[in-house]
Amino acid sequence: MIFFNDLSLIGNHAGFKAKYDALKIAEKNNLDIKTIPLSIKGFWGRIISSIRLSMYLLSLSSRDRIIFNYPLAKPYNFIILVIMRLRNFKSYFLVHDVDSLRGHEQKRNNLLTCAQGLIVHNERMFDLLLQEGIEPQRMVNLGIFDYLIPEDDAYFSPKTDSNCAVVVAGNLSPVKARYLYDWNPNFNVFLFGINLSAKVSKMMSYRGVFDSNDPSELLKLDDYKCYGLVWDGDSVDTCSGNYGEYLRFNNPHKLSLYLTLGIPVIVWKESALSSYVELNNCGFSISSLNELDFILNDNKEYYKHIMSAKNIGRKLRVGDYLSESLKKLI
Repeated sequence: MIFFNDLSLIGNHAGFKAKYDALKIAEKNNLDIKTIPLSIKGFWGRIISSIRLSMYLLSLSSRDRIIFNYPLAKPYNFIILVIMRLRNFKSYFLVHDVDSLRGHEQKRNNLLTCAQGLIVHNERMFDLLLQEGIEPQRMVNLGIFDYLIPEDDAYFSPKTDSNCAVVVAGNLSPVKARYLYDWNPNFNVFLFGINLSAKVSKMMSYRGVFDSNDPSELLKLDDYKCYGLVWDGDSVDTCSGNYGEYLRFNNPHKLSLYLTLGIPVIVWKESALSSYVELNNCGFSISSLNELDFILNDNKEYYKHIMSAKNIGRKLRVGDYLSESLKKLI
C-alpha cells in the first residue's frame, strides 16, 4: 500500500497539520511513501506539479493500491480521476474536507464514488455519503482526527482553586468566526490564531499564533480551568452560516488540538462530534454561548472532564485513530 504525500509547504494551519500527521502515521504503519509536492501557488507551479503527478500515476498498474488526501487543489483531483480510470489502480482517500458541505457550490467530483475505499470523519459524514451512493463497505469511520505531539509532553494541569475560562484557537476571521466580534462573555476568553481583525470584548485576550506542532503555549493558561471552544459561524446563539453549518458533518481539527493537550472541550449540541464528547465525558455540548455563564459558574464536572480529555489525548498523540482506520481500510 502506497501513501501519497502531496505537501509542498510548511504551515501552522489545521490543514497542514492534519496532512502532516497523516503522513507520519502512515510511516508508522509501514506504508510506502510517495512524495510529490503539489503546488498550490502560480500557474507554472501547478503545471509542473501536474506533469510530475501524471507521470507517476501513469507508471502504476492494476496491482497498485494508493491512498490520497482528499480533496486536492485543482487540477490534481481531475488528473487522478482520469488516470485512475486509464491505469485501473486502486485508489483510497483520507477525507479532510467535503467542500460542498461547507456551502461551496461546486459538486463533489467522481473521485469519491470511484474510490476503492474512504476514511470519513464520523457517522454523520458516513450517512451523507451513503445517500450519495457510496456503499457502506467502502467507508471507514475515523471517529476523530489524531493530533501528534511527543508522547511525554506535559498535559494541561490547572491550579485547583482557579476560575474557569475558555480558549478559542484557529482562524479568527470574521468570515469564519463572526460570533467572536458580537460576544460579550462574563469570563476570560483566550484567543490564539490568525486573522483577528476587529475589536473584541474586553474579556477576550489575544495570545498570538503558535506552531501547530508545538501547541504548548496553551499550557501556560494554568491559572484557569480552561475549556477549548469549538464554535463557528455568525451567531452566539447557534452555529450558523456556511462554516457553522459545516460543524454538523465534519471533525474540527481544533477539537483534537485541545484534547491532545488534555484540555476538555465545549461543542455545539447539533455538531457531529457532540455525541462523541458526551459519550466520552470529555466536556459538554451547548446550544448557545449564552449558556456558558451558568455552566462555568456551577461546574462540578471539570476534573472528570479533564481526566477523560487526557485519556483521549494519549491516543491522539500517537495516532491511534488513523492507525486503526488504516487497518480496517486495507
